[in-house]
Amino acid sequence: MKEFIITILTLIVLLTTVQAAENDLKFDPDFKLPIRDTLYYSLYDKSENKVAESMTIYNLDEEGLRIIDIVNQSEVLIDPASLSPISGQKVFMDGQKQILVTSAIVGDSVQLFMKLDEQEETMSIAIKKYPFLHNDQLLFSFPALDFSQKRHDFQLFVPASASFIQVAALVGKPENIEVPAGEYSAYPVTFDFGMATQKAWYEAEGSHRLIVYDNGQIQYRLEKD
Repeated sequence: MKEFIITILTLIVLLTTVQAAENDLKFDPDFKLPIRDTLYYSLYDKSENKVAESMTIYNLDEEGLRIIDIVNQSEVLIDPASLSPISGQKVFMDGQKQILVTSAIVGDSVQLFMKLDEQEETMSIAIKKYPFLHNDQLLFSFPALDFSQKRHDFQLFVPASASFIQVAALVGKPENIEVPAGEYSAYPVTFDFGMATQKAWYEAEGSHRLIVYDNGQIQYRLEKD
């Protein structure tokens, strides 16, 4: 009886491991992110008031592919082949003061550097699990997602909290969505962060551009086609 129970538990562990591997983050190997492109977005609050405009810029140089988010004052450098993060920087506001946070992947750790006025702080955070993404690349590297896989599990590095969190991205069936740039068939993707969820819609055809992003407070909508 004891041997039978051990066998059953072993099978459960094996099946769980296989299922987890099947749900690992998977990008479409035949899809390439744009090497030079600019996407224009309007930002709306929950009352449907337009509160800002922004641009997201893709730019390939000798170091890698840069994704620059103007409104969030962030820039992340990724490997264009694997989409793995290389480095990033972002400006956070602390009242009237700016905090510059830079990060770089060095070996199996993320080196974090923070500067506020004349105060500087550095720290190293171990990378415990792969694959992982940098928070500032998340929305704009997901056009390369394999949308035929309905669940993607991965680690996300969040510079603001100097930590890794587990994320599940759940892909739904394409649905029609209308934004200032026009009407699109788009895949809904729910990002499950454990304590909260956010949602994005990616163009079903072509370049899989981000059409809408909704974090519960602010919604990005594609402004120009």
